Order: sequence, then structure tokens, then C-alpha cells
Amino acid sequence: MGINWERGNVVKSPVTDQAETEDDNRLPWDAYQTHNTTNYKSAHAFEMEYDHANYTTPSGANGMYWENNNNGFISGIAAGTYTTSGHTTSSLGTTSAQVGNTYWRRYLLAWTLSQAEIFGGGLSGYTAGIGGTISALSFYISNPPGSAYQPQTTEIGLVNLAAGTTGTTNPAANASLVRVFDASVNLSSASGLTAYNFNITNFTYTGGALGITFALSQCPTNYTSDGQSYYMNGGTTFYARTDGAGAYTYNGSTTNTNTNQRPATWLTFV
Repeated sequence: MGINWERGNVVKSPVTDQAETEDDNRLPWDAYQTHNTTNYKSAHAFEMEYDHANYTTPSGANGMYWENNNNGFISGIAAGTYTTSGHTTSSLGTTSAQVGNTYWRRYLLAWTLSQAEIFGGGLSGYTAGIGGTISALSFYISNPPGSAYQPQTTEIGLVNLAAGTTGTTNPAANASLVRVFDASVNLSSASGLTAYNFNITNFTYTGGALGITFALSQCPTNYTSDGQSYYMNGGTTFYARTDGAGAYTYNGSTTNTNTNQRPATWLTFV
């Protein structure tokens, strides 16, 4: 995401020394003047430099100052894969409605990640409400189904929801859902505990809660009690499932609920 400023662009810099960052941000012919807003490549750069509580993060890789690169102001979530808060490192049972499970021959799952959960995990160094571009979703699966139960056509839908939306909200059939993935997927080669990664059509996340739907076609060979996923504490998974022929769609309706069983979800930003 980008907003152009008259005299430059401010981005996170690998520089962690304030004095060096100040030098980078000042116009070259103004080096003899200090702490003067007009002498910085943009007034916004100056403001960021002197408001560290809001424009830097506490520690680690994100604990950096801001630097001007003269290319239009850029902000947002940095590229990387991030966890949400509330993850467990335990798998659901073999018959629960979950990503990767084939106890029933096809599923539609729907769940919401609250803003607090999104910014409470790997994004805890960011101010809640900052947006970014999501390019992939990942799920951790143990005991995956064998090749006889693959492939299945998979559709994934995403929808931006208001910041106050909780993990008990059902995003299924939301009119604003965007289909970001639609392909026949064969995950049978995965073994043990594996990240199921779905490279999606880039989705603009606006910084609030995020609704997710995950829809499957009928697996080709009967059913098996395989496929277990890590889950999140709290919240609700909404789902429909059947052994019947056909396929669920990303914007379909759900009929059942599971509490405390939302799929643990990793978000990749670019």
C-alpha cells in the first residue's frame, strides 16, 4: 500500500541507530541543520523519527527506525509469514470438521480471525489496524489422508470484517467474500506434521478482522478418519459436511458449529 508524499518515502530501515537514521533522512544540503522539519525529505519522515512510541516497534527484527528512500511513502505489514495468537500445538480428533480431514467426504469450513488475534501473534510489533497484502494461507496437519482420497477441488474465500468482529462470527455466505483460491489439490504426499500452504490470489487485508472459508469437493474414494490439524483456542468453526457427491463453494452456507476448534492459520504477506 502506498501514499505519495511531496518530498519522499519513508520505509523501515535495517539501521537501528537513531543518529544514523537522522542523517539518512535529512536532505544532503541541510546536514548542518538539525531537528528542523523543513530540512527532512518529508515532514512525515521527521514526525516518524521523533515519535518512536508510535512508529517503531519494541524489539527484534521489527525494532527499527524509519528511513526515507525518495520513492513515495510506503507503509503496511512487511513481507513474511505470521502466526496469530491463540494457537495450540495439539491436533483435533480424527473425526472433527477441520482442514485436511476426510472423515466426511467433503466439507465447507468457515471461521473468523479477530483483529486482536491477528495482531497478537507474529504481528504483535505492529499497531493494530495496519493493512497489507496476503499472498498465502498455511495450516499444520498431522496424519494426512493417503493418495486414494486425493485430489479434491478446493476453494478458499476471504473477507475483511470490522475491527470489533470476534472469533465467534460466521463469515459463510457473506456477500463480500472474495474467492482467492480455486484448484484441484493433491496433498497426499505430505507426511507427519506438515504445513499445507495455499498460494492465493493476492488479497488486500484492511487491518480489521478476517473471515475465511474453506470448501472442498467430494474426495474420490469413500472416507477415512485421517487428517488432523492444529487448532486455536476460543471462537467457533462453522461448517457443513456430507458424504454426498458434488462440491461445496467458498460462499456457501453452513449448518453446524464447533467451539474452540478453529483451524490454526498462518498468514503470509508480500
